[in-house]
Amino acid sequence: MIKPFTTGQHRIEAGQLLAGTLTLAGYLTVTAPAGRAWVTVEGSATDHWLADGDQLPLPAHKLVVIEADRCALLLHLRDATATAALAVPTARVEEVGQSAALAARRRHTPSTTVGAGA
Repeated sequence: MIKPFTTGQHRIEAGQLLAGTLTLAGYLTVTAPAGRAWVTVEGSATDHWLADGDQLPLPAHKLVVIEADRCALLLHLRDATATAALAVPTARVEEVGQSAALAARRRHTPSTTVGAGA
């Protein structure tokens, strides 16, 4: 069972994953002076690379997987009603090709999150 994310701050080290769902749509903001966060969202054909200060809107009730690329990251999760999220510029995202994104999802998705019948 995938646990819901809690809003607020989460710290992950380089190479670590954070996975969960949001009960309400929200925003992810990354603090990473020397690194990036790789983010994939269930049902999306595109993965995202977020750098320091970038923000990405996240849907409710979808699995979100976040990995720290080169250094520890501080992640800030806010629900869509948080007024503080409106002051942060929209993310500049670097799209990853579909085949690379699917391969990465397979590497980072625990077998317990695979759909029924798998």
